[in-house]
Amino acid sequence: MTRNYVLIVLIGIPLVLGIIAISNFVIDPGNVYLNKIFNREVVDVYTSAMTNSEFGMIQEGWNERDVKLSLAKRNNEGACIMLGSSQIMAVSILQGEGLSTECEKLINLGVSGAVLEDLAIFSETIIEMKKSKSASRVYIAVSPWLFNFNKDRRYVPYEEIYHRFLERTELGIDKNPDQESEYFLSWLSNLISSDYFRQVIKIIERDGFNHHYLRVKKIFAALNAPDDYVVGYQMQAFDLEQGANTPVTLSDGSHVYTQEFINGSHELGGGTYKLSPKKWADDRAIELFEAIIIVLQQQGFEVVLLFTPYHHDVWEKPPGELARNIMTYYMETAGELASKLNIRVLGSYNPIETDCARHEFYDFMHPKPICINRIFMAGK
Repeated sequence: MTRNYVLIVLIGIPLVLGIIAISNFVIDPGNVYLNKIFNREVVDVYTSAMTNSEFGMIQEGWNERDVKLSLAKRNNEGACIMLGSSQIMAVSILQGEGLSTECEKLINLGVSGAVLEDLAIFSETIIEMKKSKSASRVYIAVSPWLFNFNKDRRYVPYEEIYHRFLERTELGIDKNPDQESEYFLSWLSNLISSDYFRQVIKIIERDGFNHHYLRVKKIFAALNAPDDYVVGYQMQAFDLEQGANTPVTLSDGSHVYTQEFINGSHELGGGTYKLSPKKWADDRAIELFEAIIIVLQQQGFEVVLLFTPYHHDVWEKPPGELARNIMTYYMETAGELASKLNIRVLGSYNPIETDCARHEFYDFMHPKPICINRIFMAGK
């Protein structure tokens, strides 16, 4: 009996882990396995279709950073460029008056959880693609964790671009040679992650197994006909304010959340995402942030710093004390840099200062377009 039990365990555990790994790899909720590997082959076709689309493209199934880097490599002459985290992903010239008073064309390169390294990566990319000396404007959204290193590891697959930017500076910043191996180990361990597998189960329950079986068949068929595959991601007409049943990326790179997210109930308190009471900022990171601005200016870009507000509850209730202190420090520090480098600052972390109402937020840190538009109107 004991021997049989041992055999069952020896066979059963690897079998279960194998099923989890295959499911995580194929369904891939975070677009870091099958979706990422395949989509890198056709992402340029996807972004080309996006920039020419009337109603945008379905975002689900595409890695944000791959898409936005592909978008950054397109001809962006004369366009305003938006850099930053998810707080500015909804910034658009297609969703109400606001930014359109400053820009005729927009390329929104915001990505979820963007950190200082992402800022350097996207700056390097738009610099390398700049073909003329004509002035373009770059808005840098200052998230209250931006003055630190390694606050998110999603930038690591693009570390080579980060290193190219560092070579433009004389700061001597460590290139973190161990970061890529650490990322790979994390990538590997996530294949058998129970948390990732739970996301897989939810997606299968929502869409059905057959949907994903057909999706995988289309993926391999699309290697020979990427245009036909990408057509399936084009959106039909929908209400931008209400969203659709899937996240959408519009032709200017801006993001439209799902109906479920827009109408859902979300956290409005604390606001401590990526914030640490131990270390608010790193002096070397601030130096790199300043260097990014200077390099962009030297390349002919006008740089504008942008602050998007956090919800009133973060500013008014006790759990938000840490966030308030850090945000106050960041606004003061960025303000000093702006004065030193003679650049504009728009907006504020404080919703009262941006005249944003309580209902004009999706959650504690993501203002709706109506709130963000007011920042640009006030800047005129």
